[in-house]
Amino acid sequence: MQFVSVRDLRIRPGAVWQSLKKGKELILTSRGKPFALMVETDELHLEQLLTEWRRVQAKVAVSRVRERAQRLGLDQLSHEEIDKIVHKARSKRKR
Repeated sequence: MQFVSVRDLRIRPGAVWQSLKKGKELILTSRGKPFALMVETDELHLEQLLTEWRRVQAKVAVSRVRERAQRLGLDQLSHEEIDKIVHKARSKRKR
């Protein structure tokens, strides 16, 4: 996996383009920190790629929620306790 700064993308877009074609994916960085993923695609496969990417994002989000729940001990709640929390949150929202 190759890392490319925003500055490099701005100053040398042709070189970045060639790197993307060779490596198929690049991590775009700003101030040394990764913030975007660039991947090679084409019109034929764009929709499939986006669908799979969204599926991966959803899986990562669920994993993070589960990890947080475990850290906070919330994974041990019973269904009744969960229902009470949901009911309380919904009743506050109605006000």
